[in-house]
Amino acid sequence: NYSFWCLSQACRIVPKLTTPASKLSAALIPMMEEVGYAHELFATPRLVRFSEMEYNIPAEAMKPALEDIRACVEKHRFAVHFPIECRYVRGDDIWLSPAYGRDSAYIAVHMFKGMPDKEYFKAIEDILLSYGGRPHWG
Repeated sequence: NYSFWCLSQACRIVPKLTTPASKLSAALIPMMEEVGYAHELFATPRLVRFSEMEYNIPAEAMKPALEDIRACVEKHRFAVHFPIECRYVRGDDIWLSPAYGRDSAYIAVHMFKGMPDKEYFKAIEDILLSYGGRPHWG
């Protein structure tokens, strides 16, 4: 957490560092698959402060949506170094649930506190809405 905070501060001060920082952080993320309860898997101490936006889309739209997000980030040269969080969830029958009636994928994007995020979040939101995105309630 402390190392990522230092990396994030460097990117905030020198935005040109975001591409190499992104590659470095991606290389350090372990490739793994876990199945379990969300409160056990996602509740971790957070020293790095950030803004987050998360949407639910149909499960089959995950790959094309991520391709569109990548193209958007490259086209607009958004200075983002946080990884994109992705997960699948089984559909449910809870009326107010974003996963109501469909197996779903969640895509979450982040921006380090103090870095400009409005244009980035708006561009990604437009992509996710085009795939029938439903916002995360949190």
